[in-house]
Amino acid sequence: MANTKAKWTDAFRIDAWQNLLTGLGTLWDKGRWTVPRSTSFLDAETLESLFISDPWARRIVEDPVDAAMRQGFEIAASGIWIPVRTGWMWYEPDPEEVKRQAIDIEQELIRLGAAEILKKLFIFGRLWGREAVLIGADDGQPLDQPLVVDAIKAVHYLELVDRRDFFPSTYQSDPMLPGYGDPETWRINRASGTARSSQSTVVHSSRLLMAGGVVTSRSKRIENEWCDASVLQAPIYQLQRFNSDDMAVSSMMTDSSQAVLKIRDFAKILAGKDKDTLRTRMDIIDRGRSVSRVMPIDAEYEDFSYVDRTFAGVHQIMERRQQLLAGAVGWPVVILFGREPAGLSATGEADIRAWYDVIQADRGTVYQPLIERLVRLVASSVGEPYPASWGITWPSLWQESPSEHAARQKMVAETDAVYLAQGVLEPDEVATARFGSDEWSDRSPQLDHEIRGALREQDLVRARGKKVEENEPQIDWEEEGAIDV
Repeated sequence: MANTKAKWTDAFRIDAWQNLLTGLGTLWDKGRWTVPRSTSFLDAETLESLFISDPWARRIVEDPVDAAMRQGFEIAASGIWIPVRTGWMWYEPDPEEVKRQAIDIEQELIRLGAAEILKKLFIFGRLWGREAVLIGADDGQPLDQPLVVDAIKAVHYLELVDRRDFFPSTYQSDPMLPGYGDPETWRINRASGTARSSQSTVVHSSRLLMAGGVVTSRSKRIENEWCDASVLQAPIYQLQRFNSDDMAVSSMMTDSSQAVLKIRDFAKILAGKDKDTLRTRMDIIDRGRSVSRVMPIDAEYEDFSYVDRTFAGVHQIMERRQQLLAGAVGWPVVILFGREPAGLSATGEADIRAWYDVIQADRGTVYQPLIERLVRLVASSVGEPYPASWGITWPSLWQESPSEHAARQKMVAETDAVYLAQGVLEPDEVATARFGSDEWSDRSPQLDHEIRGALREQDLVRARGKKVEENEPQIDWEEEGAIDV
């Protein structure tokens, strides 16, 4: 009652624009009654149907993950602070040891099929709003207990768990611990093939890699069975309208040309007793068209023609629908529909780079934390003493053409030449930066402080020797009795 009263009284506010003559801004303004509808989450069956049958919905779900993980990732180690008895110590891994251990970690990930499982984890997480991978790590503890990373002896398997197969079992009740009020353990119910009975297992959340959909508030996640909203939730109505318009255009194409046969006194024939004669006449005409492609009609009283349907404006309507759907998803039209850029000198490079910026941001905030957690667990299983030092790096999304790569090499070489001529860099520093790895690199040269220190010492020695020679007293050999030979 209070909400209804508030709506009515709001219509008579005097601190806003109103036009009593036209009704704009008043209670009779139709636009004032356009309000957001309450959230109704898409159920799992609807989402699965969209993913399987609708190509645009599938692209919305899959394409970002495909773009992010198309080139894979590289395993790398970096320095970290480690606790010691006296406090903290900076640990820097040995480069040669890193290469050897990286191969061991990569082999374990390949054995586990991690690349394919991680890809499915992120895809179905975007679709359902919640997806998980059960980590079969042997740490000597039951599955319902927290995972002890330092005690992991091996990672036996990675198992994808569907949203409909696991539910919260217990919740974190200690307000002094992270995740207060969130699920602490999950109950996994897995059906055994076609059997009606299912097996139930309680698993601690630390043994799950869990991916979600779009950012969703905690209250809405609770309402949606602890699932985020699907990435299809927001654009569903634009997706529905786009497909409806597309089917309408297809129906128009079916009836794009209509055959018309004009028969004299057609209405009288229908009202009279000669319907059988008309039916026989139409049957003869239809057979003539289908067999010999001949239209036998009365030359004086009948006329046959086609009426073509116009499609003016349909192209603009469908283009607008594409723009609205792409805007609802947040992608360029070039990416979502694979369209060629329109206009003179249009390459679509700006749209592609903007799309890659979004993917790169998702790499760092969505995909990398979960992948690095798995890498560190595998690193612990192969005997790495400091698993936290391990992580991943991503290759560039933008692929250069050979001409672009050559132009970039030339530009970098010219820049290096300027630095070398001015004495800013040393030749060894530039050579190491450009050709220190297996292939050419444009990374910034790292200053070699040992070489620079040695060069400074040599310059200082030279400077001292020159100063001594300049200040050395000159001997007058004539005064000393020297003989001029």
